[in-house]
Amino acid sequence: MTVGTGRHVHRGRAPAAEQPGVRGRRRRAAARGLAGGGAGNRGKAPAPRRWLPAVAALVAAGSLAACARGAGHAGAGKAGVPLTATFSPSGPITTDMNPYSATSGLNAMGAASMIYEPLLQYDALRPGSVQPWLATAYRWSDGGRTLTFTLRHGVRWSDGRPFTSADVAFTFDLLRHDPVLDGGAVITSVGAPGPYTVVLTFPAPSYADLPSLASAYQLPRQGWQGVDPLTFADRHPIGTGPFLLASASSQGLVLVRNPRYWQPGLPRVPELRLQVFDSEASANLALEHGQLQWAGQYVPEVRRQFVARDPAHNRYWAPTVGEGFLLTQDAKYPFDLVAVRRAISEAIDRRAVVATGEEGLVPPATSPTGLALPLYRRFLAPQYATLTYRPDPKGATALLAAAGFHRGAGGTLLEPDGKPFDITMVAPSGWTDTLADYQVIAQELGRIGIHVSVRAVSLAAFVADVTEGTFDMVELPETGQPTTSPYYTYRFLLGSSYHQPIGHLALGDFERWDDPGTDALLARYAAASTPAARQAALDGLEQVMVDQVPVIPFASAVAWGEYSTAHYVGWPSASDPYQVATPASPGNEVVVLHLRPR
Repeated sequence: MTVGTGRHVHRGRAPAAEQPGVRGRRRRAAARGLAGGGAGNRGKAPAPRRWLPAVAALVAAGSLAACARGAGHAGAGKAGVPLTATFSPSGPITTDMNPYSATSGLNAMGAASMIYEPLLQYDALRPGSVQPWLATAYRWSDGGRTLTFTLRHGVRWSDGRPFTSADVAFTFDLLRHDPVLDGGAVITSVGAPGPYTVVLTFPAPSYADLPSLASAYQLPRQGWQGVDPLTFADRHPIGTGPFLLASASSQGLVLVRNPRYWQPGLPRVPELRLQVFDSEASANLALEHGQLQWAGQYVPEVRRQFVARDPAHNRYWAPTVGEGFLLTQDAKYPFDLVAVRRAISEAIDRRAVVATGEEGLVPPATSPTGLALPLYRRFLAPQYATLTYRPDPKGATALLAAAGFHRGAGGTLLEPDGKPFDITMVAPSGWTDTLADYQVIAQELGRIGIHVSVRAVSLAAFVADVTEGTFDMVELPETGQPTTSPYYTYRFLLGSSYHQPIGHLALGDFERWDDPGTDALLARYAAASTPAARQAALDGLEQVMVDQVPVIPFASAVAWGEYSTAHYVGWPSASDPYQVATPASPGNEVVVLHLRPR
């Protein structure tokens, strides 16, 4: 089976990016959040693979209720203790189970990876690690223009049909021809020369697109042929994953064990009950009182409010998985001036901001390169090894003065034409830590004469502002990227393949950075066949971040995970960091497969 001429393809499980990066009480996907995201989370190419699910999680709002029993496998998986979790605490959700739909309830709950699977798995905590999954091997040839996957034998779809190369070829062909899902690797052709072999060809070396391609959720030909992959409801999903959909309602999902799963004896969790809440406060209350066994939200005073309530069993873990950023609208004056972006960066005391807004539980960003440290320290260019942030209001004032800005009456900073320099920052009303961050930022910038207005808006309005670029400055949900290198975060943030005019939907490059030099470095990395060549391109991208400040590194992205060992053990932790513990991470499937009854 060989199809088509070149179009782009997103990697499947939309992120992060996009992130598993879930720093504050509003973070869900990682995501791979508005990322994620790359991966971070893992992300869609080039954005974190969980971008679409992150949008779904952001715009969800509703109330806690019991899951309504629906059609399907309602009687399965009743033996044993169900695992009750919240992968996304706000609802209601839709009963659409499409893993590629931004409005999918499956994505809003972060549960697509329980039903659908990728060819390879990536670890958010070990950049570059690759675990065979539906594919047992991959091989590049023709100078990076041909990629061959060898598929695992013995895998079946949950309806009993064999999983073959025809399904994989169908998936890539479906994605690459969609006008929204075409933002990554340009594929010339897709071939299935044998039942367990898939061959992708590209017009140029495409080594860097492996994570994007290998992370795509694989779809069955039967049931998906002739549908729109963005709008198809998929209410009776057929996947290769460890769980089946038993019921879906606006208030949550019930998933039960797939008896045909290809890993014998797994999962040992017979049932997942994924609940929706009307607010994060109600989700936290359920967690604190033992009504939830697994969650991934920010919990104020987590040691006292959660761990201390059952110190024998309650645990939390929040490792760094990426970096968070302040975005200025670079296509709009005066943010198109590097002096302005640099002055804003230098005026902010990051430690003071996270100490107040994040209760000191999140490390501030330390490197102007935008690399999440220590996670990506091995990629840090030697010339930036000791470069770090120190608040410098005097230096910021001098930068602005050199650019023609001056103080007016009352110390207000005036633009060269005499207009006051005002900034508006928006965040969803429920993101209380972000709003607290903004208040401290307003104080910091006020010291150099910049007036900052802070507005709480609806989730939908915030998503629209970010994706359409109609903001002055916003805090971007983190772009944790569990793939191979910080290149994917740079590409998501700065790559012109995502560039759209202000007012038009973008799935990355929200600040509308458009720089040929940056694009050349990204292309250089994508075509590089050796680690040294890839690092040389990264060195150049780090220089762009340091010299031109296209985005402002702000605080680390941590992956919040709270869980109870009362019924199940085998959770990831600092002593066993096989994955992050965040339930909405693309690695949540790996976590559940590690769990065993206590």
